[in-house]
Order: sequence, then C-alpha cells, then structure tokens
Amino acid sequence: MRSGTGTRPPRFGRYLLDRSTKRIGSQPLCDDLGEEYARISDEHGRLRANCWYWKHVFRALPRLWSYPIQVRISMAKSILKMTVRRFRNQKLFTFINMAGLAVGMACTILILLYVQDELSVDRFHVHSDLLYRVNFKTEDESFHGEFLPGLAADYLRTTYPEIVKATVIRPTDAKLTVGERSFTSRGSYVHEDFLEMFTFPLTAGDPKAVFSGPPSFLITRDLANRLFGDRDVIGETILVNDRVPVSVSGVLENVPEQSTIQFEFLLNFAFAPGWARMWDNKACETFVMLHEDATPEEVDRKIVDVYNDRFPGDSKNNWYLQPFSKIYLHGLSRTPRIVYVMVLVALAVIILTMACVNFMNMSTARAEQRMKEIGLRKVVGVTRGELIRQFLFESILLCASSALFSLIIVSLLIPSANTIVQKQLVLRLAFTNAVAFMGIIGLTGFMAGLYPAFFLSAFRPVEVLRGTLAGIGHRKKNRKGRTLAKRKSFLRNGLVVVQFSVTIGFIICILMVSRQIRFVRNMDLGYDDNNVIHLRLDASARNQLQSIKNTLLDYPGIEAVTVSSTGLDSWNSSAGIDWEGNESQKRFDVGFSWVDYDYLSTLKLNMIDGRFFSRQFPSDAQEGYVVNEAALRTMELGNPVGKRIVWSPGTSFEHSGKIIGVIHDYHTESLHKEIRPFILRLRETNGNMFIRIQPEDIQGTLTFIGDTFEAFSSNQSLNIRFLDDQIGTLYATEELTGKVLRFITLLAVFVSCLGLFGLTSYSIERRTKEIGIRKVVGAPFHAIVFDLLKDMMRWVILANLIAWPLSWFAVSRWLERFAFRTSIHLWLFLSAGLIALGIALITILHQTVRAARMKTVDSLRYE
Repeated sequence: MRSGTGTRPPRFGRYLLDRSTKRIGSQPLCDDLGEEYARISDEHGRLRANCWYWKHVFRALPRLWSYPIQVRISMAKSILKMTVRRFRNQKLFTFINMAGLAVGMACTILILLYVQDELSVDRFHVHSDLLYRVNFKTEDESFHGEFLPGLAADYLRTTYPEIVKATVIRPTDAKLTVGERSFTSRGSYVHEDFLEMFTFPLTAGDPKAVFSGPPSFLITRDLANRLFGDRDVIGETILVNDRVPVSVSGVLENVPEQSTIQFEFLLNFAFAPGWARMWDNKACETFVMLHEDATPEEVDRKIVDVYNDRFPGDSKNNWYLQPFSKIYLHGLSRTPRIVYVMVLVALAVIILTMACVNFMNMSTARAEQRMKEIGLRKVVGVTRGELIRQFLFESILLCASSALFSLIIVSLLIPSANTIVQKQLVLRLAFTNAVAFMGIIGLTGFMAGLYPAFFLSAFRPVEVLRGTLAGIGHRKKNRKGRTLAKRKSFLRNGLVVVQFSVTIGFIICILMVSRQIRFVRNMDLGYDDNNVIHLRLDASARNQLQSIKNTLLDYPGIEAVTVSSTGLDSWNSSAGIDWEGNESQKRFDVGFSWVDYDYLSTLKLNMIDGRFFSRQFPSDAQEGYVVNEAALRTMELGNPVGKRIVWSPGTSFEHSGKIIGVIHDYHTESLHKEIRPFILRLRETNGNMFIRIQPEDIQGTLTFIGDTFEAFSSNQSLNIRFLDDQIGTLYATEELTGKVLRFITLLAVFVSCLGLFGLTSYSIERRTKEIGIRKVVGAPFHAIVFDLLKDMMRWVILANLIAWPLSWFAVSRWLERFAFRTSIHLWLFLSAGLIALGIALITILHQTVRAARMKTVDSLRYE
C-alpha cells in the first residue's frame, strides 16, 4: 500500500478517516483519530500509525455500512405501523377494498387457469413446431375442410422432399373381445410414422416393429388393464368386431387430456377398409412433418393443386398446411376457440381493473381526511417520493392481504368452475404459477395505488394546513375553470359510470346469449326431435337389424324405428353430382346419407314434390334419389322429378339414378351454417338408429330397448341419447359462453356494488351535518331521501346510455356467426338498465334511509 509524503495519510485512507469521524446518532467514531495520527513523524512511527489507523477504520466499517440499512428498516417499520393503524381505524373501507380486490383477483386467477389449460393443449409433442395438418378450401374460400383422401399421406411423403413423414388419422369404433371380456372402444387407423411424429410413448413393445407383420394392435395402458389385467400383454390376441383377430404389439401411455388426438387403440392404416384407402373418398385427416429447413409457405405452393389436377371436373379443392399447434385454438369453425380465450382474458382484465377502480375511488374520496397528515409530514421533511412509496406500499400490502383471501375463494370456486367449463383445473403452487401470482399482486397493487399516490402526495403543505381540501379545491382552478374538488368528484363519478357501464354490458350479453340459445333450441329444424332416441349400432346388431326393428315395434311405447348412415349433427359430402340438363357443366359438393323406408315417417319430415322411398317401387333401391330444396335451387331445375342424376361422377363411386322426390329443407348441421345441398339414397342396413317413443312411460321403454339389444347382441354397448340433447351439444360453446358470462357478471355486479356502497357511505358521511340542518329547517323525509338517491342514480342512468350502443355492437358481431339468428330488441336494453338501476337502488337505499332517519341532534353534533 502506497503512503503519501510527510504526515499526509494515503488518499483512500484519508477518505475513510473523514467518513469515520462523522457521527451516527450521538456516538463519535474516532474523533481524535486524525490528531493522533498527525503527531507521528518518524518512519517507524508512520508504519505503526498506519496499522493503528487501519485497525480502527475497519472496526468502524460495519457500523458505517449498516447505517443505510438501519434507516431503511426504520422507515419500513414506520410505514408498516401507519398502514396497519389506518386499516384498523377504517374497517369499513378496508373491508370494501379488500373484498373488491379479492373477488377481482379470484376471478382473474380462475380465468388464467382456464386460459393456461387451453394454451397447453397439444404442446407436449416434441416435434410440434414441425407438424402440420393438410386442409382444403374451396376456390372462393367459403368452405374449409380437414378431410382428405386416405392415399394423400403416402403421396405427399413420397413426392415432396420437404415432407419427411406423414400419417393419416381415421377414427373408428370397434368391439374388442378377450375371452369373456368385451368392450366397445374408440381408436384410429394410422401410418407407421405416427409414433415418430407425435409424442405418445410406449411402455412395452419395440417402437420400430410395432406396425410390422400381420395386423398389429397398439393399446393404451388403461385398455390393457381392462382387457388383460396386470399380466404382460405383448403377443396376446384380441378379437375385433367378433371376426378379425389381432396381436398386441405394444402398450402406450394413456393419452393426456391435453391432446386433441384421443384414442384407446391404434391399427395400421394398411388394414383399414377399402373405402378409406382410395382417392375418391375424402375420409381421413392427413398430418405431415416438414424438414427443419422447409417452410410451410413453400410447401403450400407445391401442394395447392394436388387434388384439382387429379379431379379436374370437380369443384376446386385447394390444399394448404395448418400448424398442428394451432388446430385446437385456431380451428376451421366460424369462431375459433382463440376468440373465446381472448375474450376471457379481456374480461379478467376488466374485472381486475374494476376492483382497482374501487380502490382508487375510495382512496381519493377519503383524501380530505389524510390531508393534514400529509401536510404535517411534508413540514417535518418527508419528500414527495417517500409519500408515493408509502401509498404504494399501503396499496401492495392491501393487495397482498386480498390475494390470500382470493386463494381461499379460488379453492372454493374451482369445483363449480370445473363443472361449468368441463375441465379439471387445479391450482398448483409451481414456480411459474407462484411468479405469475406474485406478478398479479404487484401489478394490481401498483395499478390500484398509482393514482392515489401521485394525487395525494401532490398537496402543498401551506394550502393543506390552511384548511380542508374542499376549501383548497374551491379556490384553485385549472385552465377550464374547474376547481380541484369538482375535478376529483368528476373523476370518482366517472369511474362509477365506467363500472356500471361494464356491468350493464355484461347483463345485456347474458340476455342476448340466452335468447339466441332458446332460439336455436326452439327453432323448427325441419323434423321433430321430441321423444326421439339416437344410438349407434355395432356390427353384430347391424346383422340382425330387421329382427331388432320388428321386436321394438311390437312394444306399445315405441311409435317408429328407422336407421341411417349418419346422424343429424354432422355432414358427409360426396364427390359432387351431375344431372340431366346441366348445360353449364358446373359441379358442387353435396351432403348425403343412406336411409331406410321409415326415415320420413319416424323423423316427421315433409315432402314438397314427388314421393319418398317405398317398398312398392323395388327400383328405388337401385336408382332412387331424394334431394332437398337447397340442391334443387343449386341445380336450377324447374321440374326435377324423373330427371337423371349422376352421383360422384368420374370416381369409383359413380352411380346413375333418377330423382323421385324433393324433401323440404331440414337441418343436418348446426344453425351456424346455411342449409346446403343434400341427397338421400336407400339402404336398409345402417349404423345409426332413431327410435320415436311415447312420452308416457319413458323409463319403461328405455329398459325394454336395453333388454332387446341384450337379447340380440349381448356385447352391444348402448349409448342411448335423446336427439334433442344431442342437437343441443352443437351449441355447447355458446352455452359455455353464457355460463361463464353469468359467473363473471355476478362478480362484476358484486364489485360494482361494493364501490357504489363505499362511495355512498362516504358521501352520506360528508353530508351528515347538511342533513341535520335541512331537517331543522323543515325538509321532509322523502325529500332528503330523494336528494341523496338522485346524486348516485343519475350516474347509473348515464352508464346505461354509454353501455347500450357498445353492447349492441358486441352482440351484433357475435350473432354474425349464426346463419340463423334471433333479432335484437329494445326491451333487452331496457331490462338490463332496469336490473342495474334496481341493483344500485338496493345497494344504497338502506344507507340513505338510515341517514335521513338519524336524529337531528346527532347529525348536528357529527364531527
């Protein structure tokens, strides 16, 4: 260490010496250290002095270093004491703020749990960034579909080097039998690339050999336990549909709930039915995995015309890639799920903001009571920055306390929320969740305390100590001539208006969603779905179909029985039709279904021209066609009965026949879509059965149906569903939206009422002496009550006027996704407004009446 000349200490040592001679509190640190050091002049003395000097300096360093920490701890203790004292002295307003913040945060946490669950779907696949589904769209992009010919996967993999792997997924139901055990299970036909593309790990079996050799069968762990118990299942034989033996080649882990691909078994697509393995039939979803250096835009340009080049006569089907990770949230429906996720996030932000608005309102409303405290603290030297930190600390501490209560609320509401959204949401204390939770606390506390902190800390001590805030406000004006008190009051009332505008908007949306759901449930679908049972038949039941029908029709509680190839909630398309008189040679896709003779009478459909299939005309089975009105309009035929028609021209399914009748349009899809061209063909053996029953003894009839199938097909797994309930599932998303909106609206109403209750309490508290004086001069009870009510109710009325046009715009956009929709009536808005007014009136009426009934002497003694 280098020393200076003479008696001058080293530069760094001199700096520490100066620091060490300063005082902390009332205790000196080495006061005479410099003088003692200066008396030493000889070389040996200087060396000894240096040692003595540095020894005392290093002893002082810990005390010097701890000085800022001690100050900070002291300040933190002071702020904490003042905050706790304020919470204890203002119990009502502390409760209002904590309750509002707790409910707002609980709502936000529940929504974020749901959003987290939605965003995690299909994210567990290792190669998810390279996986795509091949979709098609019409030339005018009016229709998008996901089903392609079954041979598309092999063609794409072998033709384009950018595609390294490809597979189809064709779902199928199968009856699985092992000894005396038999189950109906859901699985899929896939290519051998499936397990290399998607992350479904094997627990038993060789991944490279599971699809080799004879019909191989992969099953999940749960299915293996049901069929074989705990023993080793590799090599065991399973009888599929009572006729095809297969060997178990591998056992897979159970498919996660977060997967859009669900199955219990996998079969090699090479053994799929012949109709699925051809170019003429669009029956499979096709997935590809791209090379790491390939781009989807480049592949899109190459595959766009694969189908059009093969079938030039059909309507255009342009192929394109959709990222696999976006299929769930960015589906092909008119309103994909990502829209609902974004709406929920927006609702969470709105609810949390409303809770923060309550806090800001309460803080600014009670600023007058804190005015002198702030002035005195500024007089004794507290800076504005320290005041801002104190107010933010109060806000964050209150928010942290509210967060603890919000966790209790979430734990209580999660079971109900899972029932509503049909998920298994769990509040896990993982690291990411903990960080997110702390972030919500900090952000909410900062948002809630930001305005009060800067508003309250801006008061000048001189003006504060002269009088009340109202007095200051009435003297000091801004550029527009508004006093501080008026500006503060205008801000608080404006925030109340915003809160109730949001609440009224929620109420209008709830009423509109409920009205649309009732509309689609009660709309004439073109058939009678009351007291109609729908069930799917396995192969054994289809082989004995006529005997089962005859037995069912003998029961007095059953009116009619029919079968078809499809249900009434889906749409299967053909490869188009051609017809006699088609001079323009145009082609269009049509939906189709195979039905039997009793289809018309069982579903109570209506014919508008010609006739339905009849046993009196044997030729109907070979060449009869029944078309709907939409097909007739598209073909532009004036007299269609007797005209020749070609179904799926140019394909292996091509068939020529004639139109024997025109059926009235009926819905074969949800009301989100227009009725499209549809044709019916005759076949008496199909996989979907519809049974119309008498309403008198429904349980007895259901028991008889179960006994009948038990007698004819003991292994038939009956999944009996009423047709009207099944049709209702088409609108599950809308019903879920309505339930979520009702839940959120209740929370919004609660938060808004808390804010209105707090502001009313404070307003009445400030006007207590005024009420006493008015009673002295003879003001009647009802006049005082009306005067107190009108101040708050006028803001609720203004909130209606703001919410109505915004709500009308929102519900109009939502209704656009329905091809068939109800109308928007004025009574919806009036009802929402009256509900909001009633809620506000109930919230503040008790306080108003109690204030008006207060004894005059108590009112005048107040304060």
